[in-house]
Amino acid sequence: MVQRALRIGFTLAELAEVLKARDAGGAPCRCVYQLAQDKLKGIEADIEALKHTKRYVKKVLSDWKQRIQRAGLGEKSHLLYSLTEGQSQHVRCNCNVSFDAQGDHDWNCDQRCATSHDTDHAREEEHSD
Repeated sequence: MVQRALRIGFTLAELAEVLKARDAGGAPCRCVYQLAQDKLKGIEADIEALKHTKRYVKKVLSDWKQRIQRAGLGEKSHLLYSLTEGQSQHVRCNCNVSFDAQGDHDWNCDQRCATSHDTDHAREEEHSD
């Protein structure tokens, strides 16, 4: 039981409190249910954060590909340095959606563009210097 509870995200401290309440004659079922709901919300937030990170990494890779293509054979492309360029350098799409070095984004698309952003912009990415 403990191993399964740990697998779905319960901490040892949470399980200790639940088991302590149970052993004292209590019925901690509602508490356990609420904790599990909170675990699910956390998982869903983590998934969204990973999706955001995935989109950012794809944009970085697109930028890096362009940097490598622009650099001559044997020339440095400064790929890792480009991650530290912060506000002065953004990975951009043609509709002015920018991702800064931390992966934060600024959606400045018009409504038509915003509705198709995730599917259409992979082809439109360009780096603004």
